Amino acid sequence: MSEILLLDVPESLLDRLRVRARHHQRSVEGEVLTILEDVFAVEERLDRLIVARAVHNRLVASGRTFSDSVELFREDRAR
Repeated sequence: MSEILLLDVPESLLDRLRVRARHHQRSVEGEVLTILEDVFAVEERLDRLIVARAVHNRLVASGRTFSDSVELFREDRAR
């Protein structure tokens, strides 16, 4: 596994990391890795949302209409 060395980390930030790591029963390094993984996961979800929104906007701009799927589910359950 690769390593990252962080220099000049403010003591207040390091203290917060230590507290958070202790709370999650991880090392500071483990906590930093978890934080980074969480940030990238959120970023990936946002990227997918942006693409989906762009597709939706193009469909709406073309005049396409969308039905409410809730009604379709209700009709299907009623059968």
